[in-house]
Amino acid sequence: MEWMDRTNRAARRWAGTAVTAVRRAWEGPGRERDLAVQAGKGALAAWVAWAVVGWWLEAPMAFVAPWVAVVLVESTVYRSVAHGLQQLAAIGVGTALATAVALLLNSTMAAMALVLPVALLLGQWQRLGSQGVYAATGALFVLTGGEVTVAGSAARVLEAVFGAAVGVAVNVLIRPPVYLRDARAALEDAAREAYELLGAVADGLATGTWDAHAAGDWHVRALRLGRLVDQAR
Repeated sequence: MEWMDRTNRAARRWAGTAVTAVRRAWEGPGRERDLAVQAGKGALAAWVAWAVVGWWLEAPMAFVAPWVAVVLVESTVYRSVAHGLQQLAAIGVGTALATAVALLLNSTMAAMALVLPVALLLGQWQRLGSQGVYAATGALFVLTGGEVTVAGSAARVLEAVFGAAVGVAVNVLIRPPVYLRDARAALEDAAREAYELLGAVADGLATGTWDAHAAGDWHVRALRLGRLVDQAR
């Protein structure tokens, strides 16, 4: 029965957090509304990319376009553009490398054994930043997508380019994100989260109702608080 009590308490905490976030997003501008808008924009970007590449053009691997589009709806226009260029570079390198090796060896299994270690090492290149992992992803799209051809690989890259263009365009044209609306709002977000987190910890310790799940939740919120402080700075 104890685990059921812990589960119920955790469920109530999560429900309370969700209700609070929805209320704040409804009441006025703030971090919660920004997140809701970004989620909607990401979904719209994916839908537009799929509508063109998947539904209209009926591309064989059309999921590449909406996948790239949705991950490029970032919290700032600068990040969206910068990450888009890095991601396209990574996908292009991985795709070209996998295509060349697969055609040379005439074996996708052998090509995968040789290409993936190199692609993963390329992913660590500083200039690709956090998008470096997509070098290996691009290679895998080529090697696991059936027969390897230059035309097919070029189509993968073009689908990624179109998805990136859609993601950036939606982010720029529809309620362009302002990562720091103003200094007051950024500081208020950080201060409010610190206040609520300390209150939750104090209540849990005072009543003796905390457990491993509650401590884990506090830890996650503390990590988020650190990000809010960085944003405010």
